[in-house]
Amino acid sequence: MEDTNDASFIVQEEKERKIKKDIECNNFTSLITTLNLFDENSENNLLLDDDEISQMKGHAYYSLGSILLQDKHTNEDEKSIINAYNISKDVDKAILCFAKALTLGYSDAANKLFKIYYFDDDGKKDYEKAWQFCNIGVELFNTRSYFNKGIMLYEGLGVKKNYQLARKCFEISFMEDGKLGGYELGMMYEKALGVAENDEKAFEYFYGAAECGDKHACFKLGAILSGFYVDKYQTIEKRPDVAIECFNEYLKKCAPQKRINAVTSIGKIKFRSTEKKERADGVRKLVRSARNGDKVARDFLTKKTAYGSPKESVKTFDFSILDKSI
Repeated sequence: MEDTNDASFIVQEEKERKIKKDIECNNFTSLITTLNLFDENSENNLLLDDDEISQMKGHAYYSLGSILLQDKHTNEDEKSIINAYNISKDVDKAILCFAKALTLGYSDAANKLFKIYYFDDDGKKDYEKAWQFCNIGVELFNTRSYFNKGIMLYEGLGVKKNYQLARKCFEISFMEDGKLGGYELGMMYEKALGVAENDEKAFEYFYGAAECGDKHACFKLGAILSGFYVDKYQTIEKRPDVAIECFNEYLKKCAPQKRINAVTSIGKIKFRSTEKKERADGVRKLVRSARNGDKVARDFLTKKTAYGSPKESVKTFDFSILDKSI
């Protein structure tokens, strides 16, 4: 005869598995249900400990907030839920959901609240509140919150500019994430912002962040390896082939309106090639950028460059070609 205690345990175990699965599925109905599953008298409280309950409810509130916020970071799963249930954007309700998630210890909610108040995408810009939420995230040891705090201290928006404290925040986020803060640390060492100028350290940070996919670091690394800097990074070996890879990686990640600088940079590198085909491709890219209004490309094609005087330059160039399709 089956032991009733064993049977009861199996039922409880199956119920616990289903609860967890519903949350992980991020299903809208499940999210709503989750917020009502764990009231004080619910038998579900017997299945999970307090930390697990808080984490699940925090995740549910966070997901609902993301669905209601409908910003540029809304993922495909969230978009499908929005369309399926015809959910309207509601920033105020999203803020309430993120705030509730934060009270339950769900630290990523601090980053959402930071973005709402730091940027002006939804007309809620408030640096004081942005500063408050990035500090709450830091108290919860959230890596991105350290980065957010570093950005505010680095740019001096809403708080007094403090490069020393910013550097400490970036060092923590970079150490934990491998990307966040790497570009900013590189810029600090390049421009001697709160630290002694050090091209080698700057290069190391740019390289590390670029390897982890930071688009700004990719562009910067490409510029360094191209040899575009006349008075800096002289000890760094120039690698035009790797530089082109860096710029191409940047092109994959950047917004369309930002592509022109990378295209011009690739054009300049290829123009300096000893191979005729590569030089021709470089000219095509430079002409394309010049046609789109890039002054650097136009200046390069007329022997005036923004990065010093290259050894090779176009001796004669018919600018009427800019009015034709390339």
